[in-house]
Amino acid sequence: MSNGGTLYLGPGTFLVCATVVRHDIPGEFGYNELPFNGTIKGSGKGVTIIRSVRGPDDAPFTPSLGFPITFAIWSLDYFGVRDLTFEADSEIADLWDIGWYPPTRGLLSYVNLGAGVYGAGNQYGSDCINVHFKGSLDSEGNPEIPLMFEVFGGGGGTHNVKSCEFENGSFLMLEYGAVANATVNVGGSPKEKVTFTNTTDEQCLSISIWYCGDVRVNVSHIETINTSGALWNQTHPANGVSKFNLTNNVINMMPESWYAGVEMWAENNGEVSTVVSGNEIHSNSSSIFGPIFFAGVPSGIITYNKFTGWGPVAVNVGFFEYPGSVALVGNNLQTWQTAENPWVEGLFAPIWLGPNITNSLVVGGNNHKNIWDLGGDNTYTGVNNMQQGMGQKVKEAMQQKAEAMRAMRGY
Repeated sequence: MSNGGTLYLGPGTFLVCATVVRHDIPGEFGYNELPFNGTIKGSGKGVTIIRSVRGPDDAPFTPSLGFPITFAIWSLDYFGVRDLTFEADSEIADLWDIGWYPPTRGLLSYVNLGAGVYGAGNQYGSDCINVHFKGSLDSEGNPEIPLMFEVFGGGGGTHNVKSCEFENGSFLMLEYGAVANATVNVGGSPKEKVTFTNTTDEQCLSISIWYCGDVRVNVSHIETINTSGALWNQTHPANGVSKFNLTNNVINMMPESWYAGVEMWAENNGEVSTVVSGNEIHSNSSSIFGPIFFAGVPSGIITYNKFTGWGPVAVNVGFFEYPGSVALVGNNLQTWQTAENPWVEGLFAPIWLGPNITNSLVVGGNNHKNIWDLGGDNTYTGVNNMQQGMGQKVKEAMQQKAEAMRAMRGY
C-alpha cells in the first residue's frame, strides 16, 4: 500500500505482541523498502480493540531499539488511526528504570505513530481520530501497564488528535518529540473533544511537546481529569519560531502536582508566542509553579481564564533567566485562594512577575494585593483603582451618551 489506502478492522479484539508496521532508515534494523502510507480504521471505540500481549513462550516484547515499545509504527509518509481502542492489557516488557522516568512508571509502553528513527521524521502528517488509549490497573487500582501515544520526529505536515480518550496513560499520555516545521492540533471543537483521565495518584502529564521548533500548536476543547498538567512544552532549537494557542479547555489538576497546568519553556533564544485564553483551570496544590507557568516565553497573552482552587500563585511568569513580556487581561481570580508558600515564608500572591518580565500589562481588580512584581517597566491597573467617585463619573458619562443618541434619532 505504498500509495495510500485503508486497512479495515472489524469488530473484535486483536492480540498484538510485536511492532505493527516498520519502515526504518535504509541500512537500519527491520528496514522495509516501502512504507505503509495509509490508515488503520476500526469499527468504533470499544468495538475494535488492539490489545497488547506477551509473545511466544511468554516473552516480553523488547525490540532491538533497546527499550519496550508497543504498537510501534516507524518512519512513515502518512499514517492514520481511526475508530478503535488500544489497550495495554498485559505486561509487555519487564520494568526498566531509565533514570529520568519515575520509578512507578518504569515501563515504557508506546503507541508510536508516524515516527522516524534517528530523526527521519514524518513529513506528511498523521491523524488520530476517535481512538481510546487505555492503560491497565491492577486489582487494587494501581497503574500496572501504562500506555502512551507518541509522535516522534515529525518533520512537517499536520498532526491531528481529535475525539480521543486517554485513560491511565504513562507519565506522558500524549507526546510530541523533536517536531519541526509542523502543525499540531489537539481537539478543536466541542464535537472533537479530547479527554485525559487519570484514576490513580501517580503523576501523569496530558500533553508533552519537547525539543520542537517552528511549530504551531493548537489545543482547544480538551478536558483533563486528575492529571499533573494539560500541556508541558520545551522549545530548544535556537531561533525557532513557534506559536502555542490554548483556548476553551477545562483543566483539572491533581493535588500536589509536579507541573503547572500549562508549563512553557523556551531555551536558546527560541521565539515562542503563547496565547492562553478562555480556559477553566482548577488546582489544589502547594506547587510554586501554579496553574500557569512561563519560563522563557518572549511574548505571552493570558486572557479571560477562570482559576479555582488554592496555592501560593495562580500565574507565574519570568522567574528564570529567559526574558519575556506578557499581557494578562480579564482573568477571573475571585475564586482563587492564595495560600502560604511552603518554601519562602510570606511569599504568596495570585500573580508573580519575575525579574525577567518587562514592559508587561496586567488589567484586573485590586492589583496592589494581587501582584508580586520583580520585573521592570510593568503596568497594572484595574477597576478597584478607579473608585473614589470614578464609578459615578463613568455612569454620568454613559447617561449623557444615551441622551445624545436619543436626540439624534429624534425621540
